[in-house]
Amino acid sequence: SLVAPASVQYSVTVPKGISSGQRLKVPLPGGDFLFATVPDGLAEGDSFLVQKEALPAKAAAPQSLPQPPQPPPTPSSPAPLPTPAPPSDPAPPTPSLPSLP
Repeated sequence: SLVAPASVQYSVTVPKGISSGQRLKVPLPGGDFLFATVPDGLAEGDSFLVQKEALPAKAAAPQSLPQPPQPPPTPSSPAPLPTPAPPSDPAPPTPSLPSLP
């Protein structure tokens, strides 16, 4: 099973008009975003890394949730499978209407 990392790093390039110390909105894949503060000494065009804490998987994506370990099946008590039993006797004949004299 896949385990999500504790945090994800993104490389951010300082956009035009933004300088060190300013906060900016960073778009992320999937339509999400986070806010980052430009580190001191960086200017337009410089890159820096931001970390986003990995959130628990949303309910819309259950396949990414870690599955709890399933107990192994115990061979001593297998679950009975519903199997249709074949009829031991043929179906009784349909009663015919009494013939009119």
